[in-house]
Amino acid sequence: EIRIRDWSSDVCSSDLDKFEYLEVGIGVGAFSREILRMFPAATGHGIDIVPGAIAIASVILPHNRINVSVGDMRKLPFKTQAFDIVFVPGALCYLHTTSEVQQAVTEFSRVLRNSGGICLSMLASDVSDMGTCNVRISKEYWHNTWHKTKLKVVSMDEMDSWNLPHSYGRYSTCLRKQDF
Repeated sequence: EIRIRDWSSDVCSSDLDKFEYLEVGIGVGAFSREILRMFPAATGHGIDIVPGAIAIASVILPHNRINVSVGDMRKLPFKTQAFDIVFVPGALCYLHTTSEVQQAVTEFSRVLRNSGGICLSMLASDVSDMGTCNVRISKEYWHNTWHKTKLKVVSMDEMDSWNLPHSYGRYSTCLRKQDF
């Protein structure tokens, strides 16, 4: 709960009580359930590439506050500047190459409103165990690849302190879309 609030304040320069978000890799909806509980005025959309997960999420999550659909993070089916925050809790590492990562992050930026933010977690670094991840993304990648774009790194944290076995050696980062 604390981490979600931190992420939201890291990246969202607008009203923290009311925002529209996208969750990429929503799975069965556990992360979005927590967001909707913590922020009663928030609304969102969740996508996942697995139809069975979307079928479960569509039953669990409140239809009046969130829509869910099958979708690919590399080609998002949303209009430009549709969301205040894009949450990617774990899904990015299932891509296979840094080129695919770049394609996905470009899409996240496209659907993000100016001054909005992207928060990503469970990223496998140069030294972490791969676990179920397919691609390693160095921490430097976020600074070196995106420094000439509108995306700026606003936080980067080791996930060991989360005390979850699957988070050891992983990291999270949040980026804010600048208005220039």
